[in-house]
This record gives sequence, C-alpha cells and structure tokens, in this order.
Amino acid sequence: MTAIHRLMIAVVAVLLLWAGLAYQLSRPQDASGYLRTALQVAASAHDAAATGALVGRQQLDGHLTDAFATTAYDDTLRAVSGAQKKLAAALPPDDPVACLPLTEQISGRSSEEPFTRHVCE
Repeated sequence: MTAIHRLMIAVVAVLLLWAGLAYQLSRPQDASGYLRTALQVAASAHDAAATGALVGRQQLDGHLTDAFATTAYDDTLRAVSGAQKKLAAALPPDDPVACLPLTEQISGRSSEEPFTRHVCE
C-alpha cells in the first residue's frame, strides 16, 4: 500500500468516528433519558423546598440574619429555576407507548389518569 492509500483509510476512519459521535450527541433522548431528567428535576425541586423550609423555620425562631435568609431564599429560587429550565429543555420521547411506564414511575399513578396525557403530548 502506498502512503496515499493509508492516508485515505485514516481520513475515512476519522470521518466515520466523527459522524458516529455527532449522531450520538444529536439524537433525541429515549424514555429512560427523559425519566432520568425528570427524576433529577424532582429531586432538585425537593431539595430547594426543603432548604426553604429549614431557612424559614430558623428565621422564625430568630436564629438568622435577614441578609442570610434573603441569600438562602435567592439560592433556593435559583435552584428551582434551573430545574424548570432543565425540564423545559428535555423533550419527551416521541413514542407515546414508551411514555406509559415512564408516567407510572414518576407519578406512582396508573396510566389511565390525566397525568399521562400531559407528559406524553
């Protein structure tokens, strides 16, 4: 083989790897990816609510300064806002049948309830 043939093979191999990587990064997420995102958002919102409740309790007891409480509330609002943006950026799976087990895992309800229609539409 000449050097040109080897170079052509190397270039084709790099282009195939590059195309595969581009596909992996740009393909729509499946139901398990959406479930992971939804659960992360729920955990983040829960943590922010728990932090807000703790700060509120401490503030009512007079253990915090107003500046600290304001900063803590701003941080919790920022966390909830980030969670909302993350959920808004995640697209649900295209296949409505794939949504059914997903909604049951998220909500703990049966798939006949209205929550299923909201997530899958």
